Amino acid sequence: MAGMARSGLVKTVRRHFSALTILGCAMGALVGLAFRRSEPSHETLGVLGYAGELFVRSLKAPLAPMIFCSMITCTNASTHASSAVATLAPRYAVALYAASTALAAAIGVLAFELLRPGSGAAPPAGALGAEADGGAPLQPSGEHEARILHSLLALGRSIVPDNLPYALCEMKLLSVITAALAVGLAIRATRAAHPDAIAPVLALSKGVFEAALALISCLVLFAPLGVCSMVAACVAATPDLAAVASGLAMFVVTTVVAMLCHVFGSLSLLALLSAPRRNPWRYVRGLARVASMAFGTASSAATLSTTLECVVAQGVRRETAAFVLPLGATINMDGGAIGLVVSVLYLANASGQLGAMNALDVANVALVSALLSVGAAPVPSAGMVTLIMAMDGTGVRITSLTASVLALDWFTERLRTVVNVLSDAIVCLSVDALAVRAQQRAARDGAATLPKRELKSAEVRRW
Repeated sequence: MAGMARSGLVKTVRRHFSALTILGCAMGALVGLAFRRSEPSHETLGVLGYAGELFVRSLKAPLAPMIFCSMITCTNASTHASSAVATLAPRYAVALYAASTALAAAIGVLAFELLRPGSGAAPPAGALGAEADGGAPLQPSGEHEARILHSLLALGRSIVPDNLPYALCEMKLLSVITAALAVGLAIRATRAAHPDAIAPVLALSKGVFEAALALISCLVLFAPLGVCSMVAACVAATPDLAAVASGLAMFVVTTVVAMLCHVFGSLSLLALLSAPRRNPWRYVRGLARVASMAFGTASSAATLSTTLECVVAQGVRRETAAFVLPLGATINMDGGAIGLVVSVLYLANASGQLGAMNALDVANVALVSALLSVGAAPVPSAGMVTLIMAMDGTGVRITSLTASVLALDWFTERLRTVVNVLSDAIVCLSVDALAVRAQQRAARDGAATLPKRELKSAEVRRW
């Protein structure tokens, strides 16, 4: 009976997760306002935010092994497409997905630099106990040239780790990601020569990845309690709530502007260059049902069948869509890249850390956000997990203000999903156009090399 009651409680929390998170945010705000009147001490704020601190620590614990095993599993995933698509589509799809993610991260940085959300919304230091454990604080800048050189060298050292176990233990996520990609590609290169030896390694990686996902899926259920605690500490410690509210409004506006620019700007240009005979804006207009489905479900996987149906209805070959769209649902998270960049930079600005960051630090935020969006965990409210990972990987401290962004995740997650599925569909159109063009070019080149007698015979057979 106890097991059945526990199972029913878990199902109820999953079904009403967004509503419970909003309720937790509202209750945390009320508790924070009640404590704010009595000018709480640092110890009182620590107690208020203690549950939120434990929630953040529990989410961080399984992330490094999960990312490491996820990258190995993804780089060795097999496909089941037809021979023509399997020959041409992977090259175009991976290249275009990488380009779209890089463009998304860059547009997120540009939108933040133009609108600068978060100015004047810094909470007092020490408002959350997890703050001291949320990443190394950014040091004040010294001489400008020396600081740029130091940042560039530090970025290179992060990309090439010298001690992988240390990187895993210390949550050096950029080191973990690059090392995992290298290991995954090495396994892929030797899989054909040593299939019996490689199979257990891949099985272990997939097993660890699935176990970490199951653990995180359970931990995320405590988000309403964690968000309630962090919001209470944030409201009780913030002297100017109006500035925080305006900063959050600008944060949402910046995210929406960046996403619109990406969909109707860079992605449409990408489609126009690869498929010049198609109108990208008319194509996007034909994906309205996909966008509404993505906003309602907040899941790229749940929208996949609708995306496939709409894309094929607009003239994309089914065999191309059947390969490119599932791949995009796994590795292409342009909305996640934009959301991470804007969130991390907003929190750095709101907590007073942005002043110590130079251009290379901001570029590091974009790079880490792009890589983490590719390896985003396919779990409910994955934005909470990836935001904490991004802040850890870029050295931005986790403060009580982080709770305000987490409290909005139920809404921004839907915006990210819309951009993700639209990006998948536009890249699918581009890949199909490029593949058709390459096949036609190969057919012309093959026909040109035929002797005249064979060419005439081929024409007779065709008629």
